[in-house]
Amino acid sequence: MFEDDIDKTEWIDAIADYFSDQEILRIEGFDNAVIGWTDSWVNGNRPVRLIYDAEEVVEIIVNQHGMTEEEAWEYYSFNIIGSYMGENTPIFMNREI
Repeated sequence: MFEDDIDKTEWIDAIADYFSDQEILRIEGFDNAVIGWTDSWVNGNRPVRLIYDAEEVVEIIVNQHGMTEEEAWEYYSFNIIGSYMGENTPIFMNREI
């Protein structure tokens, strides 16, 4: 978990510097929705991927674009999680069970 006073952009930059041999993909404008990172196996490789909180991403969309929550979920589904960027594609975690 992140401390309240941590700058997530700086934290992501530090992760990218540490794993400089890999491409860390980030979703521009959504650094505050990052909750961690993973290096799990994908197709025989072990890419470092950022993990985003899906609800936080939607909240940012609502606040930045003036959308309703329903519109923001639709935008998120089509434009964000619907975008495959290879095996380094970020992970989006849903807190709902």
